[in-house]
Amino acid sequence: MKTKIFLLPIVALGLGCADTDDQPYEVITKNELNFSATSKTMMSYDDPAEVLVSFNSPLTEDASFNIKLTGEAIYAQHFTTYPEAVDGIINIKVQKGRSSSSFLVLPLEKPGDSGSKSVYFSLDELSEKLVAGKKNKFALKILQMDPSSENELAIVSFESNTLEMKENFAAGMEVVLPIVGEVIQSGKVTLQLNSSPGMVYGKDFYTYPAFIQNEMMLDIYPGSERLQFQVYPINDRVLEGGFTVYFELVSTTDGVILGEEKQLEVLIEEDDLIDPSMIHSIADLRAEFDGHEGEWHISEDYYVEGVVTSSENVTNEKTIYIQDQTGGIMLVFHLEKLLKQGDKVQLNLKDASGKIIDGQKAIHGVIDRLGIQLGEMVDVPAETISLEQLGSGHYQGKKVRIEDVRFKTANGVITWNGAKQIESIKAGTGGTVFTHERAEFALQILPSVKVTLVGIVGPWNRLQIQNYSLDVIK
Repeated sequence: MKTKIFLLPIVALGLGCADTDDQPYEVITKNELNFSATSKTMMSYDDPAEVLVSFNSPLTEDASFNIKLTGEAIYAQHFTTYPEAVDGIINIKVQKGRSSSSFLVLPLEKPGDSGSKSVYFSLDELSEKLVAGKKNKFALKILQMDPSSENELAIVSFESNTLEMKENFAAGMEVVLPIVGEVIQSGKVTLQLNSSPGMVYGKDFYTYPAFIQNEMMLDIYPGSERLQFQVYPINDRVLEGGFTVYFELVSTTDGVILGEEKQLEVLIEEDDLIDPSMIHSIADLRAEFDGHEGEWHISEDYYVEGVVTSSENVTNEKTIYIQDQTGGIMLVFHLEKLLKQGDKVQLNLKDASGKIIDGQKAIHGVIDRLGIQLGEMVDVPAETISLEQLGSGHYQGKKVRIEDVRFKTANGVITWNGAKQIESIKAGTGGTVFTHERAEFALQILPSVKVTLVGIVGPWNRLQIQNYSLDVIK
């Protein structure tokens, strides 16, 4: 049996960060503990491995917890630990200010033994203000190998059974499959893929090398010490929640066998969640104009959430109108718009400017063209107003409905294109409907009958129809 000499970081478990100022009130929220990994496979001749326990925030006071050991692996025969276990318990003390702790596991070679032995580490007997999280157990498999056959057997398995990454992690994550033992001939290892319902390979994530029909083959060569592949999330800017991708080792060719860790779960976490306190209402955005004279710049993150109410009857291809429950406003993008009518989104207005355009409040030079997608084909109910209210300026940017009006110049020849005067049949008041040349209905003939109109209050308080078949009600 090989003799092992290793130096242990004696101070690693006892030292803490400098004390922070005392809290002026008692912290009621408990600090959550989790193992950083939930499983690992080691050979009996491997070097010591550190097992990390993380806290969700730095400790506000000194604390302690126990690690309970169970399983068929025998302490001091198949493995040992630092700190040492007493009656199957490792006691760990952690000082205030620390955000993690750890212990060491050293596998041991037991002559005449073979196969695998498992030991399970569980969080137990925590201090009052500590609580165990979901990852409260760690499983270790120790593969016992006869030194005489050590070089005749190669074992491949996943390094861990769980990994996590954010959806916006464009660099991807490397999945490692360590090879224990000597590979003496070329071969292949086959993996299969599965994912959460609704998640699609190539749309929500992909890998390199690629999976073909949910299968990947990795080449293994003489002398190989590990295999690897990359997992890449695709940041779709759609708020769908996190999802899990499942990988499984299913077969190998001659000369290599599968180890204990045959399955891997990769959790891809949603990154598009925004703190609700950072989302401003459109009424608040419009109120910002009151504190500025002339054009003003938005230099920090400034999020708004709403539904796109405009189609093509707007000033140009860069312009949309967006509305929430408090109001509406015109947005002009730095480049051509990508959003469409009915999209519900969160947009970041950072680096855009507030300015008055054609008599209305508008945000100009918006860089965030896609935002975070919250929904599609969302309908915003129109608020019924009078022609007097249309001209008041209080409904700028909003989707409104005006009932029982007629076009003063409708004669069976004149089209919608340009500014057209309307009047209320009941009240006799007037207003203006404006249609841009780029609107698909611009050359339609004006109706000569009583109509109800739905549209957006745009420049100079003029009504802009968006969908001719839906917004012109005869």
